[in-house]
Amino acid sequence: MKIGNYDFEGPFQLQSWDAPRKAGVYVILHENSSDRYNVDYVGESENLNDRGFPWDHHKASCWISNAGSKSNVHIAVHYMPGSTYQQRTAIESQLIRQYSPPCNG
Repeated sequence: MKIGNYDFEGPFQLQSWDAPRKAGVYVILHENSSDRYNVDYVGESENLNDRGFPWDHHKASCWISNAGSKSNVHIAVHYMPGSTYQQRTAIESQLIRQYSPPCNG
């Protein structure tokens, strides 16, 4: 799936997603009534497995609230092995500016 100018894997239902030990930028989404996805949150991590996915993340309650239920929370990931913090945050910041996700506020 294309988000901004980047290729992301997914979307995957977050409830059944197993976070890999990889660096990347991730986008939390929910499916709307038009069978399209709304962007709820954009983040980055050096190790996605360390972020407490899915429900220990500090913004999980916002994701669930926007999606209406845990089963409607999805994730898409742009893996960036060997990337620096600066490279990941540049993409994260660009996507936040582009989509204004409600849970990043």
